[in-house]
Amino acid sequence: HLSSLGLASCWGAADPRVHTTYNARTFLQPQLNKAVRMADRATSPLTDRHPKDHVVFSRGYVAGAGARSGSRAMAGFRAKLVSRDNSGDGTFLPDAPFPTLRFPSDHAAVCAELEPVRFER
Repeated sequence: HLSSLGLASCWGAADPRVHTTYNARTFLQPQLNKAVRMADRATSPLTDRHPKDHVVFSRGYVAGAGARSGSRAMAGFRAKLVSRDNSGDGTFLPDAPFPTLRFPSDHAAVCAELEPVRFER
């Protein structure tokens, strides 16, 4: 969907192994039918472990008229460096469910360094 709008995600194609959520409902919360035992949280289909958070940016736009050949310069961005944080200290612990007392969000922080690109169309 993003591509048709000239946009891109920092992750490229969605990869379920690059999750930004990892939590499961406990037996102390409402909706007991969705509760997951601690021992099963890594493998249960009820565990929310998905790539839900993205930095979305423009892949390209017309920057102006080009040479006499009629080509037009395009400009946009690409993700140079992408990282996640679920620890509060800038690192991502892939097997650690969150929120925790040190990281109280149920979504990882996502950081993307974008690099401008220019190309002829």
